[in-house]
Amino acid sequence: MKVFIKGLDKAQVLKALFDEALPNFGTGNHSKDNKKISMSKAQSIIDEGPYFTSVGDRLLNVNLSGDAFDPWLYDLVNGEGAAEYAVAGLRMGSTAT
Repeated sequence: MKVFIKGLDKAQVLKALFDEALPNFGTGNHSKDNKKISMSKAQSIIDEGPYFTSVGDRLLNVNLSGDAFDPWLYDLVNGEGAAEYAVAGLRMGSTAT
């Protein structure tokens, strides 16, 4: 199942995914923390390309090049339905169509 992001700002999508992701277990931190990235940082990362294996200490594994992405690897690390949850939260606060 794909997560649809048509009409959403991709930097906002990346920020939502990062903000909801668990820290990488390899960093020694095994629980959710409150670390977030700024919109300007998210935009600069999006400007580098549409595919992200990791951002900082978060494993994202998403390709945001289209109107939808496969959440399988993101959800594998962050829990079933985690990608959809992050994007749904963005949609609820978004006026994008």
